[in-house]
Amino acid sequence: MPLEGGRGHHYSLTPAGKDLGPVLMAMGEWAVRWVVGEPRPEELNPTFLIYWLHRQIKFDAVPAKRTVIRFDIQGDVLEVFWLVVQPDEASLCTKDPGLEVDVYVKADSLELQRVFSGRITLDRALAEETITINGPTKLVRSFGQWFLWSPFYEVTRALMETASSSKD
Repeated sequence: MPLEGGRGHHYSLTPAGKDLGPVLMAMGEWAVRWVVGEPRPEELNPTFLIYWLHRQIKFDAVPAKRTVIRFDIQGDVLEVFWLVVQPDEASLCTKDPGLEVDVYVKADSLELQRVFSGRITLDRALAEETITINGPTKLVRSFGQWFLWSPFYEVTRALMETASSSKD
């Protein structure tokens, strides 16, 4: 369906497509249990990950005012992204939007992927200093609550907890 203003299109699933949602989630959960392991370097794509994160924002958890987050993601090369989060929308920028940055995130590409997928928690990555978040204390403390993370985060966390407790 064309968007108002004539630029782009809006896509929405048909009822038949929506009915496939539980099937796809079940397949994803199966894959987490039986196929997916630690991310390999060739699987890392910071641009895709940040794009996914910007679409996984919990708008009821973000600050009431505009918040600008700068992500410095180190992979093969340093990639920098700005996420401009408003209470009802978010924009991802690959060029400096010229706005004051509220929160700075520095992360290794692998570690951010591990947090996103649920293989480790954000708190653990922060404690191990593989991810650092700087800014006002209130924003830094609430940062992890602003995202929905992976759709399979909870399944992965449960799997990781089970694996950890079986080692003890």
